[in-house]
Amino acid sequence: MRKHALVISFALLLVFTGVHSSAKTITHQGAKYADAKEVLDNLAELLETFVKDMDQADNAGSIAKALDGLADAMEELLPEVNEIRKKYPELDKEDTHPEELKPLLQRIDKDFQAMMKSYGKVREHIKNPAVKAADDKYKKVMSSLS
Repeated sequence: MRKHALVISFALLLVFTGVHSSAKTITHQGAKYADAKEVLDNLAELLETFVKDMDQADNAGSIAKALDGLADAMEELLPEVNEIRKKYPELDKEDTHPEELKPLLQRIDKDFQAMMKSYGKVREHIKNPAVKAADDKYKKVMSSLS
């Protein structure tokens, strides 16, 4: 059951990012998707921070701290993510991704794959109360992804 909830939250993130994209970047201000680019940049950065923190995590306490940090950052970012998804429904499907966002979405895909690998440490330490609490918090935050 827990694996299922985690898979669902990851799947929602994947749907948003529309994995396996490619193309050129935004090169000028005032682009139609400038607000989406900012939110997606923030998403990529927080995924990269989580992966870096998990790479350095060597005990349950540091794993819980990394996951708590991700949950806190996602809690702050998800309202913006949800707003962007509503404003730009074309972001929900890979075949309708705007060309100028494809490189960023590709970066997020790569970051997400690294995140999933890093998340293995959470599963290994899930019996630890601090890790379990951080995991529950993360899942609750991710449930607000619409």
